[in-house]
Amino acid sequence: MITISIEAQSIRGPVRENNEDMILVSTRTVRDSSLVTKVLLDNKDRYIVAVADGMGGHQSGEVASEIVTSDMSSFFNALPGSLSYNELREYFQIWIEEEHTKLKVRGEENALLKGMGTTMVCLVIYENKVIWLNCGDSRIYRFRNGFLTQLSTDHSLEEMTGIKGHPNVICNSIGAGNSSFFDLEDITAFVFNNDTFLLCSDGLSNMLSDDKMESILKDRNSVEELVDMACKAGGMDNISICLAHFEMK
Repeated sequence: MITISIEAQSIRGPVRENNEDMILVSTRTVRDSSLVTKVLLDNKDRYIVAVADGMGGHQSGEVASEIVTSDMSSFFNALPGSLSYNELREYFQIWIEEEHTKLKVRGEENALLKGMGTTMVCLVIYENKVIWLNCGDSRIYRFRNGFLTQLSTDHSLEEMTGIKGHPNVICNSIGAGNSSFFDLEDITAFVFNNDTFLLCSDGLSNMLSDDKMESILKDRNSVEELVDMACKAGGMDNISICLAHFEMK
């Protein structure tokens, strides 16, 4: 049995005019609001939390993140049971390719949505498996015994090519560019009691260093405190954070 305590918050921030982020918690979405919940899962249950950071002009980024989080929820909850990790990987890759095409077509049909896209980072509990997925530069971290570790790799020009000076140029997203893919990792064997997973948009990670986030989590383990400190550091982008704390029995 796993008990997961979840705290999520998504805000526009003090600089941006609108919020293009969206958080998914099971079947519920969070934007310009917060959510606190707790779930008890057995080895046949499934659950998902995700953060999407939309991009594009004319408010099309917020449309992209809303579409993708809604579609991910429907897709994930409709998956067949008893899939292996390799089968799950295939399902998710097919989904992201189809979703990428869907957003591109919507952009071609509506000039206001042209060029829209979104990142997406997910933590998935599927039956007895725990898996993270990432597309773009939203991040997933693990906080354990007072130490914060980034699990995902940013799909940025700097990170993927080694060319310095372009940390905010995204090389992979859903809807923008020629293609899209997920990084996936099965971490089932590496999830321990009292682990906390932090999912966030770059509105947090661009404002606060990993060391600063680690210090805040040590002190309060609070989404509200992380959001507040990111705003005080400049709050140049939308800020969306989801903390998922695991208790294993």
